[in-house]
Amino acid sequence: VKADATLAKDNLNAMSDVARGYIKTEPVTGEFPVVNVQRDASGNLDVDYDDVAIT
Repeated sequence: VKADATLAKDNLNAMSDVARGYIKTEPVTGEFPVVNVQRDASGNLDVDYDDVAIT
């Protein structure tokens, strides 16, 4: 089952940014993972981050 999940993730990550349908992030130590990205009513980007930084 884990191999299937890894294969699915690899297949999605191999797609172009537009075709993928999600934003791929790779936070490093000290950075906060992105949990949500959307546009607000004015069209500005609104990003929500996890409360816990990567350690």
